[in-house]
Amino acid sequence: MNSEKLAGYLLLAVGLGVIVASAFSIYQVFTGLKTPPEVFSFEAPGITLPGQQNYQIRLPEGYELPERFSLSDPGEKSPPQELKLLPDEVVNGLVNMSIYLLLMGFLSSVGFKIAALGIKLVKEIKMVVSQDRIRALE
Repeated sequence: MNSEKLAGYLLLAVGLGVIVASAFSIYQVFTGLKTPPEVFSFEAPGITLPGQQNYQIRLPEGYELPERFSLSDPGEKSPPQELKLLPDEVVNGLVNMSIYLLLMGFLSSVGFKIAALGIKLVKEIKMVVSQDRIRALE
C-alpha cells in the first residue's frame, strides 16, 4: 500500500470520527445527559404591567381575601409588576443549545470535508488513451 492510500484511509477515519463524535455529543445534549456550554447568560424578556386602580370589593359574610390579595385604600394605585414570559433558565438553555447545535453542525461539515479528501486520495484514477490520440499529439 502506498503512502497516498495510507494517508487517504487515515483522513477518512479522522473525518468519520469527527462526524460521529459531534453527532454523539448532540445526542447527549438533547437527551439531557450533558449540558451545553454556557455561552450566553442574560435576562429573559418581560412585560411591565402598569399599576391598577384598587376598587372596593364587597365579600359575602364569612369570606376573607387571602393576604396576597389584600387591598389598600380604595382609589390608591398598586405598583407596576414585572411579568416574565419564560424563566431565565429556559431562555438561556434554548439559546445555548442552539449555539451548540450550530457549532456541532459546523464540526460535522468539517469532518465531511476531511473524509471526502481521504476518499479522493484512496480512489484510483485510471486514464484510457487511444492510440489515435497519442499519434495526434506527436
